[in-house]
Amino acid sequence: MKTLKINSEKDLYVAAFNLLNILGPVAGVSIIIGTVALGYVQTCPQDLPVTHILTLGKRTFNLEAASTPEQLEKGLK
Repeated sequence: MKTLKINSEKDLYVAAFNLLNILGPVAGVSIIIGTVALGYVQTCPQDLPVTHILTLGKRTFNLEAASTPEQLEKGLK
């Protein structure tokens, strides 16, 4: 690991600026990825059991219905 010796206050500001040039983009990308991941987790569909079967003509549909207050609160996503 490289140790950096700072001789003056100006060198300290330059070192801090260089560090921000590296950490800024990393933090920005992390925020974007975190926001996208959080949005996906909040909107992922529910996996409800099939409670009804509807036949319309020659087509059959398996229907899922919410049965608990938590499932009803989440709603359709």
